[in-house]
Amino acid sequence: MAIDKERVLQKIAYIREQVSAIEELVKTSKRQELLNDPWKLRGVKYALQTAIIRAEGHKG
Repeated sequence: MAIDKERVLQKIAYIREQVSAIEELVKTSKRQELLNDPWKLRGVKYALQTAIIRAEGHKG
C-alpha cells in the first residue's frame, strides 16, 4: 500500500496548527498562571490529544 502524501501533509498541517495555537497561549500567559489555571491546562492537553488522535486517523 502506497503512502498518501497529500493525506500525510494535511495531518502534519493540522498538528502544526494546534501547536501554533498552544505556542501562542504559552507566549501570552505566564507559566505559573497557565499551570495553575485548570481550564487553560485542560485546553492545552485537549488540543494536543485531538491533534494526535486526528493524525492517527482514529474515529470516535
